[in-house]
Amino acid sequence: MGVGGDILKGIAKEASRKKKKEFDEALIESMKERKRNEAALAANKSAKDRGLSVEEAEEEIDLAVSVAEEEIQKSQKKANIFFTIVSVLLIAIMWAFIFSQ
Repeated sequence: MGVGGDILKGIAKEASRKKKKEFDEALIESMKERKRNEAALAANKSAKDRGLSVEEAEEEIDLAVSVAEEEIQKSQKKANIFFTIVSVLLIAIMWAFIFSQ
């Protein structure tokens, strides 16, 4: 190909990387919204079953949504720790391989 082909290839890779990142962000936000909605629905059903007043039901729904958001944050923190550890281990393995040569 040549220089022009390499430039076009680089542009195409960057564009596809941006689209994938946008898709991933939208997917994550969709999953968060689904968790919030599931928590609110479960709390609403529970409030109806127990015969709570409107104010008490709203408080329970708000509490359920906040608990769901905390769970999301905890799972994100665990994922970040995991990927950090894996990255550090890979870097250590690469350094060990380089220095063993």
